[in-house]
Amino acid sequence: VGQTMFTKSNRVQVRQTGLEIIKAAAEQMYNWSLDGSELGEQMYQWTDAINKFEQEYWIPKTQVVYELKPNIGDLLNIALHDKDLSWRVEATLALGRVKWNPRTKGNRSAIHRAISTNLGSSDAMIKEAAKIAEAFSVDDLKALN
Repeated sequence: VGQTMFTKSNRVQVRQTGLEIIKAAAEQMYNWSLDGSELGEQMYQWTDAINKFEQEYWIPKTQVVYELKPNIGDLLNIALHDKDLSWRVEATLALGRVKWNPRTKGNRSAIHRAISTNLGSSDAMIKEAAKIAEAFSVDDLKALN
């Protein structure tokens, strides 16, 4: 179930839940094989690889996309250029939130250009995320509090 959620979904939250299920399953399989069996060693290597993936790839993106005051350049890079569709979608949605506190005029312009660029995307999910980002209002931002 976890692997299917992680590999088949285009939404970060579903993929995150899948990753958590995978990690929980691996931990249980490791715990069941504490007798030093080959399975335990295989589970250790597998969970070590998952932890490395999470630390080096997943968490850094999470810290940019969900940060209250993200580095705008990093967020724009993810929204426009990330190879992972789910992160491009999530970063594009985040642009709708951060456009109300861009901190500089240059950031404001870059955010609006990125939303506009993604409105013209050939990918339906990116286009829809850009529509949502464009429509995201100050009242929507206040409702988050």
